[in-house]
Amino acid sequence: MRMKTPVADPYAPPRSVPPQDAGLARIASTQRVLVLACVPVLASLLVWNQMPHGPGRVVVSLATSLAAILLGVVGIRLAQALDGGRSAAGFGVLMITCALFVPSCTFVVASLLNWRAMKRLRAGGRSIGFFGAKVKLK
Repeated sequence: MRMKTPVADPYAPPRSVPPQDAGLARIASTQRVLVLACVPVLASLLVWNQMPHGPGRVVVSLATSLAAILLGVVGIRLAQALDGGRSAAGFGVLMITCALFVPSCTFVVASLLNWRAMKRLRAGGRSIGFFGAKVKLK
């Protein structure tokens, strides 16, 4: 009795994204959000410096704090994506987490994460624009 060799079904749905490309897609989308999260932080800091003392400055301070928290969370997610999706217990991710919530270190750490993400994405063949990697929507 002869064994039949499997034949590819032409009517089968497309296969899922390969794991490496899925990792690059996660890095690309998170890197883009990181770059976009820097914009409100910078804008609110510029507005805060130009405002006179008063209740408006408190509102801008709260908005700056919320934007900085968003930047920190996105930075942690990008660090995890660059680390291969491992847990947040890694030493590098822990150090990045601590540095992102120090006001003077936030943009330095965010730019280092952005640089690492751009390097990985370019090696994977992705194009990088002004606001981060080009993300293909389904």
